[in-house]
Amino acid sequence: MIEEHSLTAESSESRRGDYDLLLYDYSKHLLSLALISIGGVITLAQSAVGRAIPAKDVGIIILILAASGIAALSCTAAVLRARQKGDPLAQQASYLHQVAMGLLGAGFGWFVMSWLVI
Repeated sequence: MIEEHSLTAESSESRRGDYDLLLYDYSKHLLSLALISIGGVITLAQSAVGRAIPAKDVGIIILILAASGIAALSCTAAVLRARQKGDPLAQQASYLHQVAMGLLGAGFGWFVMSWLVI
């Protein structure tokens, strides 16, 4: 009976570590998507069709995507700090992940809306 309890505790701890690592990798992925998206928006905005998008909209889209990247980078840093100190991961990291994903979606959405209105 004692062995079952220790196995359950180890399994729970292992799953928690897996969650931290998955969140870290996913946040790196979101950061990459944000950076690639910024480059894509700038490139497409300079095309013949993209020049019709108002510069104000392009600026706002880039700021939204940059904020997504900052949130993703902050999430990655929170995971690294927690792992370095051996502390459990704070709920803040999960919120930052959700903010990064939401801002990335908002940036994509705004760009697609601006592109289709042309």
